[in-house]
Amino acid sequence: MIYKNIVIWEDGRNKNKVINRLGTESEVINFDIYGMDLRTNKEFAIATGSANEEDPEIYGNNVVWISE
Repeated sequence: MIYKNIVIWEDGRNKNKVINRLGTESEVINFDIYGMDLRTNKEFAIATGSANEEDPEIYGNNVVWISE
């Protein structure tokens, strides 16, 4: 999503390791919300909680998303 010079997206770069009840380890992608100012090319985190943050929208200085 883009608003003026800011672009935002959901990003799966962060992964969590989980161990199930059988002791098997696996990797689970944790989606977060990041943004970038296109004038400065600076990236910034918007939401990086332990839940999945998805479907971001931006308007003005406001960013909303779904957290699951």
